[in-house]
Amino acid sequence: MEVSSPTLRVHLLGSFEAFLNDTPVEDWESEKCKLVLKYLLTRRGETCLNDQIIDNVWPGDGHNNDKFMNLLRGRVYHARKTLNFGGKPTENFIETVSGGY
Repeated sequence: MEVSSPTLRVHLLGSFEAFLNDTPVEDWESEKCKLVLKYLLTRRGETCLNDQIIDNVWPGDGHNNDKFMNLLRGRVYHARKTLNFGGKPTENFIETVSGGY
């Protein structure tokens, strides 16, 4: 039996809504977690550098690079965990690349 890949559908205009295999995704760890996902989705197909994401998600916070890199990694981890498929986090929706996502 072949297992199909999960399908993610997101509404970015108006109220933010995400659906995984037509089931609403509601258990977000934080608003920043959703904001990181929104940022990445608006740049789908592009490489988003860590510094760019940090500057847009945490604007004007006098970025201590280590602190904000840890915050970013944590929000990406929680977004992946929230968008789980089969009970485990998946990287299918957020791909890690050198220097970003």
